[in-house]
Amino acid sequence: IKGTFYYSAFEAMQENLIATNTSLILKPEPDNIHDKYAMQIWLPTHNSTEEFALLLGYVPRQLSKKLNHLYSQQRLSDLHIIHKAQQGKRIEIDCQITINQAWQDYLILFMQSQWITTWHKLNRLTKRWLAG
Repeated sequence: IKGTFYYSAFEAMQENLIATNTSLILKPEPDNIHDKYAMQIWLPTHNSTEEFALLLGYVPRQLSKKLNHLYSQQRLSDLHIIHKAQQGKRIEIDCQITINQAWQDYLILFMQSQWITTWHKLNRLTKRWLAG
């Protein structure tokens, strides 16, 4: 999830609302000025008398167009957390989503998401190494 620093991920971590296999909600944001294919990622939570959700962040821009298209075709289901980590106010949340589509398209999207994940991990390691 991108942008966790700017939204409610820190609050959700402090309240222990984020755990492995926690279900999330995907919501398109077509009026986003930075990315017309932007997809918000929300954490549903329950208060004693009401139900509400916290905005955790966004789908990475490199995947948003494809996922937005699949969402509009109702081919996405079961978005959930597979990894979470916190270093100070910096929150890292990785998700998994089920895509109901032909295996070739899935394979291409899977390879893109793996590349993006690896790139972000290397970028974080480089920043830590340079800061160290």
